[in-house]
Amino acid sequence: MTTFNPKFTITNHMTATITQIERARGFLEAARLSDEWVRDMGNKALIKEATSAKPARKIEGISEYL
Repeated sequence: MTTFNPKFTITNHMTATITQIERARGFLEAARLSDEWVRDMGNKALIKEATSAKPARKIEGISEYL
């Protein structure tokens, strides 16, 4: 039998941050956002990303809200 040897450590800070993200995602999934508002926010995000001096990092799952 092989043993599991993880190559990373999950810290309390990481757990707390993941919990915040999941709570925010749960809120967004439960909220009834109008299609117009979602399109407007997506357009604003694209403009900010295109004009930003720093390249944006892709956040897994965020594209489903844009």
